[in-house]
Amino acid sequence: MFRAAFPDLEITIDDQIAEGDKVCSRATTRGTHQGDIFGIPATGNVVTMTGMTIVRIVDDQIAES
Repeated sequence: MFRAAFPDLEITIDDQIAEGDKVCSRATTRGTHQGDIFGIPATGNVVTMTGMTIVRIVDDQIAES
């Protein structure tokens, strides 16, 4: 869905901290809005979003996100 709307999508990990079985990542996502998404038609604008994810690792794999 996101790749169709933002074909030039780039994700940059800005910070990443790990302790115990948890990893916290802060990332910036950028892309040009070139396709419909959530009923919103393409605008041609560059969109920048910042987000954070916390995951729990079990046996070297993501067990919870």
